[in-house]
Amino acid sequence: MKIRILEGPHVGKILDLRNEEFIIGRDKECTLQLDVDGVSRKHCRIFREGAILIIEDNDSTNGIRVNGEKVKRKTLAANDKIRIGKSLIMLSDDRDIIEESAISNFTFEGSETAETENDNSGKAILAAVIVVVLVLGGLFALINMEEVDPEEVVEISNSNKALNQLDAEEEIPLDPVAKSASPVPQDEDEDEEEEEEEEEKPEEAIIEMHSYMVKSNPSGADVIINGETVGQTPYVMQDLPEGAHAIELKKTDYAIKKEVIQVPVRDVKTIDLELEAGIGLIRSTPSNMAVSRGHQVIGKTPFKFKAGTGKYEFKLSGVGYNDEDVEIFLNKFKASIKEVRMDKSTGTLSIRVMPSGAVIFIDGFSKGKALGEVNEFSKPKTLHGLKGRGSRIWAEYDGKMSQIVMMTIKSGQHQNLKLVIEGFENKAPKNKVKVKVKKEAPVKADNPIEKKGGGAVELD
Repeated sequence: MKIRILEGPHVGKILDLRNEEFIIGRDKECTLQLDVDGVSRKHCRIFREGAILIIEDNDSTNGIRVNGEKVKRKTLAANDKIRIGKSLIMLSDDRDIIEESAISNFTFEGSETAETENDNSGKAILAAVIVVVLVLGGLFALINMEEVDPEEVVEISNSNKALNQLDAEEEIPLDPVAKSASPVPQDEDEDEEEEEEEEEKPEEAIIEMHSYMVKSNPSGADVIINGETVGQTPYVMQDLPEGAHAIELKKTDYAIKKEVIQVPVRDVKTIDLELEAGIGLIRSTPSNMAVSRGHQVIGKTPFKFKAGTGKYEFKLSGVGYNDEDVEIFLNKFKASIKEVRMDKSTGTLSIRVMPSGAVIFIDGFSKGKALGEVNEFSKPKTLHGLKGRGSRIWAEYDGKMSQIVMMTIKSGQHQNLKLVIEGFENKAPKNKVKVKVKKEAPVKADNPIEKKGGGAVELD
């Protein structure tokens, strides 16, 4: 088998498929190098499996097409046409190709080569065939000429010499009119018109392929195309031509979702799945809260369940959050969804102390030093996860202490407090030291301030 290049670089060239593996691509190491747009570095390969000849795509960008059909791997036969980028090659079984040896051994009458009578008879037949082809080519040219001198004589004696001067390593296709000297001179204007027609010939369009990411809420849905499951969301669909494509999303306990996607697309939307009728769903903010019924923990949020028609009670709980009781009603006509926002069971307190470097105490436990300095006070020291209850708070510095403040830590809130060590009152700004919460809401002490230490603290 041989391949003939019909379009693109090296057009007209013929190569023998003698190698075990015939690689086509842009790389210099390829058996056939096609250094043009649309061709990958090692685009594809042609190889044998026994007596069968196979072409296989090497994961190229634009792929290969055999007789117009895009393929990944295909068995080849004679006269198959293969499109690789802007190049077109054809598989040949040698019947449409004249071997160079048959042409180079033929001579016209009057040649100095002498052959035996048996050889002359065979060569005479071959010579007659070539002369007929040349004459037909000449007639074709005469028909298309605008004006020919009737007394002009056409010389063809040099045609044999031109054929014999071909490179011995290259085979030629059977196209004597295109390859041999023209038997009748043509007008230059005709040549220019033919060149213009060739330039205007439109090239075969290369179909641009696209990808598309399918996302769903919740994720993990099967992506079905033409009845075949190809993956689960989020899933990237490859090699999609431009246009509309129908897909299906399927997930247990959710209704099948049919969608039509448009390719190419700028923004990928998330497809929301709908629960089937008769199913209950409890979601919490934040999620991952324990779900219990009675004294038994049965799951975590988001929690999905099936049951008969009726009312069902649950409790949600989590570390650092207050417990929440949840009621949900189920019916057989639609799904029931309950959204729950969890409240924190602890609060946050930011404390500033004068002077900087004082140690902070809450209920007798040291919470570390308040460091840095801004306007005579330390930078705020923020304490998280404080339980919502009344607490005793003070600061100590160099053997001295501030007054002890009794205040209630409020769950889910961020509060502020300033403390002044005894002996530093005169350095404090004239404005009052306040205990503040977010939005400047005043904080009232649950109990009177204990008169321990000489520091001054004022609560609004």
